[in-house]
Parts: sequence; structure tokens; C-alpha cells
Amino acid sequence: MYFEREEYNGLIIAEPRTAPNAHNWRSNFSLTYKIEEGFFPVKFDNGVLDSGVSWLRNQSSDIMGWKVNTPRAVVALFLASAVNFDGNVSDEELMANQVELKTAVALMKSTTSITELSMLVNALLVTCYNPRMFHGTDVVQRLKSLVTRSRDVVHPVAYLALCNANETWPDRAAGDLDAVLNTTSNPQANQDMKAMAVMALSCYLYHRDYVLPSDQSNTTELLFDDTIKHFKALQFRDGSFGNVYTTALIAQALIADRDIYWNINKTAKYLINKLNSTSNFLTAYLVLPFLNGKSLVDVSYTNCSAHPRKHSDEIEDNKEVVTPIMQVKYSLFYGDKKHVIQSMYLGVPENSTAYYIMEQAEIDNPKYYTFERKNITGSINVFEMSGIPNDPENGNYWMMFVSPPKRPEIITYTDKSPDDLIMKDAQHLVMWYKGHRF
Repeated sequence: MYFEREEYNGLIIAEPRTAPNAHNWRSNFSLTYKIEEGFFPVKFDNGVLDSGVSWLRNQSSDIMGWKVNTPRAVVALFLASAVNFDGNVSDEELMANQVELKTAVALMKSTTSITELSMLVNALLVTCYNPRMFHGTDVVQRLKSLVTRSRDVVHPVAYLALCNANETWPDRAAGDLDAVLNTTSNPQANQDMKAMAVMALSCYLYHRDYVLPSDQSNTTELLFDDTIKHFKALQFRDGSFGNVYTTALIAQALIADRDIYWNINKTAKYLINKLNSTSNFLTAYLVLPFLNGKSLVDVSYTNCSAHPRKHSDEIEDNKEVVTPIMQVKYSLFYGDKKHVIQSMYLGVPENSTAYYIMEQAEIDNPKYYTFERKNITGSINVFEMSGIPNDPENGNYWMMFVSPPKRPEIITYTDKSPDDLIMKDAQHLVMWYKGHRF
């Protein structure tokens, strides 16, 4: 085997020209042939990732981070070698605190999904929080329990997160992953799911002697091998495997399997061009790790032994202060007869303002809670919610009401600006579209 070397935008790529059979399965689901760590034949000048990393950093705010995308953003930056969360960089500590808060809020919600919890586990790992002892909660076991109880085929990202956290898989894992690898429905989506299934299986492959159930072992082995071959045959002349997201996922899956026998050169060029021309979060999240020779499986290699984070329940003198969380109810009412459009419960930091709660709801459920506002002489004026604007001619306006703590059924009108109204635990915040009375 030999490599042709080429430089492109600071990217030095060695492209393989022969392809021996890289896969040779054994019954214990491990490979007899492996390419050693450090195989990836792509090296970078320091400036190659700078623009992508800089763009991603600039999408963050000091208070809310990347909003719902905060867990994935910190993982992307970590896999791009842009952060290491060793406790010595203030910006990184702020990111870690945002992940901590996002996780605490998610754990309070009964509606937190398997995929959301999976992304949080990955984020906790790279920020050096212990997901097995997160303020008294074993987040890994919480995820595993949700996986075990699910009535549907479980998204492969959950199995990848469990493996990244060095957790065994439930017995149903092989069946779920077989179903993903064998699916033919929705061709666009199934390539993405298959790529994540390959990463999940690759994680187990390189981290443990994982024994599949005997009645499914051969099936999974063949499906895995066939999927790798299918991916390489799928590559287009421009280096892509479909759209930019599918291409980045499949590229990550192939390097997670430590397979270099495909046209990495063209894929890297394609993804660099897309990263330079398309400014959106998902592109940066998926492409930056690949351009650093990493995949989501590399979360499993995180080593925090030199700088683990301690939680308050691990410190005898309880010196560490944890941001207290409170729960509030937030509702939209429509019409004088108080028809409820939507209600939700949110876990937020103590002393959060009504405006902060409204922003969080807008992020979590934009279909109903998106609102238009304008700052007028120091007061925030809300003039449209859920696509319904104030109607001066009919005299209908959005007005804010709030309840006393623990009495959500008793609400009274308040003329305070939403950013001046400090909420308390167990209060009910209501935005009510109703007729204005003089």
C-alpha cells in the first residue's frame, strides 16, 4: 500500500491506493485486524480549523451558551481539539457550567427524550463531569433505563453514549442495531441512522470484548461489514455521500471503524468547502470533528483523571455551591373565557425572571411559545405570541398574569416588565390574550 500526498487549504492528505480486506470477524465480535490508533492520514496546519471553531464559538452567548445546542457544541469543540476543560480557562468553565445547568433542568423533566439524554451524557463526559454521580443522579443508568423500557427501536446514538460512558448494553441492543442497519425505509434518514449505528458498534469493538447474543451474532457481524462496504460504494465523485450532514456522519463512521480505504481526500475537500460556504450549527457540529480526525466515538477516550470535577455531594465540607433549580408553570391563554392554548413546566435557576422563562419556553417549544417583543423606554413590550398579534381594533392584547407560589389556580394581572418580574418556585406565569378593559 502507498499514499499519494496532496495539500489543500492547509490540509495535508495522504490517500491510500490499495485496499486489503480490513474486516475479519471473530465470534467475540472483535477484529483480528486493526489499524492502530493514529492511523488517520490527515494532518492540519493550525489555521485549518480556526475559522470553523471561531464561527462556532461566536454563536454562543455568555448566559445561554448555544441554547438547546449547548451539549453538542461543547462536544464538537472538544473533538476539534479547541477546548480541554481542565479547569484553567474561564470560557471553558462557563461552557461546563452551562452543560451542568442544561443537564440539571433536563433531569427535572419527565419529557426528556432518549436522544437528548444521550447528548447530555456525551457533553458531561467531555467537560469532565461524572455522569454516574451528577449531583446524586446516575445519568448513565437513567439513560439505560429509558433504553430498556422503550417500546420502539432505540436511536443508535443512545448505544453510542452508553458505550462512551463505559456502560454495558441491554440485551435488546443487537436487535435494535440490526433493525437500523437492515432498514430500507426513508433512504435519506436511514443512511444517517446507519452511520450512527456503525459508530456505536465501533465503540464497543475497540473498547471491550462484547459478546452478542449467539442467535444474533452472525447477523450483526454481516450487517456491520455490509454497511461499511455499502458506505464506501455510495461515495460520489465529489467525495460526498449525499448531503453535507450525511457525508460528515458517514465519514465519522468510517474513521471510527479505522477504515482508510476510501477517498478521504475528496471527502475532506467537499466538507471543507461546505464548512466555508454554509454557516449553520449542524454543519459545524458534524464536520469539525472529522476535520480533526475524530468521530463521536472519540468521546470515549476522554481522560479526566488529572482534573475531575467534584460535585457538592462528594465534598465533605460542602464548599461547592450548586445553582439551585426551581420549577415554574408557564401557560398561554386565549380569549376572555380563558381557553388554554398550551402549558408547560420548566426547571430554571432560582430568581429567574419571567422574561428568562419566556425565552426558555421559546427555545424548547417554538411552535407555541415564539414571541415578538420590543424594548420601549426600558420596558419589554410583548406584542405577538404563538403567531397571534395584538389587535388594537378589537381591543385584544397579550397581558401578563402571575400566581402566588404553590397556588397556580389564582392568577392576577401585573404590569411589570417581564425582565423585572422575579419568579419564585411553584409559581404560574401566564400570557393571556384577552380584551383590554379601562
